[in-house]
Amino acid sequence: ANGCTETGNVSVNVSGSSPLTVNAGTNRMICEGSSTSLGGTPSGNGGNAVGTYTYSWSSIPVGFTSTVANPLVNPSATTTYTVTVTNSGCTATNTVIVSVNPKPSVSLSASVNPVCSGGNTTLSSTPSGGFSPYSYQWNTSQTAASFVASPVSTVPITNAYTLTVTDVNGCTVSST
Repeated sequence: ANGCTETGNVSVNVSGSSPLTVNAGTNRMICEGSSTSLGGTPSGNGGNAVGTYTYSWSSIPVGFTSTVANPLVNPSATTTYTVTVTNSGCTATNTVIVSVNPKPSVSLSASVNPVCSGGNTTLSSTPSGGFSPYSYQWNTSQTAASFVASPVSTVPITNAYTLTVTDVNGCTVSST
């Protein structure tokens, strides 16, 4: 108001020559019961020429914590993971979503069981769970949901038929 001014200086120390960044990894889908490795590589030096990075992982829903760069996780439900990387007082945060797809299940049946040597039986499968469409692979090289089997044997024997069902997300289940 009276025309007086005052000048001052302040010093600001900048850590590092480039910004600190972190990559939690790409969003992904896994099958129920599977695991996946999280994380990428931090970049920038945040203050250190090569840098010593510390990692702090957490999750929603809560319950997961880790201090390693690339933790292995096996969530039972879709989970958001957050990583905070610290280097010389600088921090960077990033998230990744791991979506969990349910595994399919399958029940098998034979139209005739036991079957006489040289006779026929229709082997059928009933898949459920997971996400259709399903693909089928029998241990006999058949690729349909059901097929006619003609087991042949000169002695009493148990023929085991195994089917692997794969859903549209690549989740599999096998049954004998």
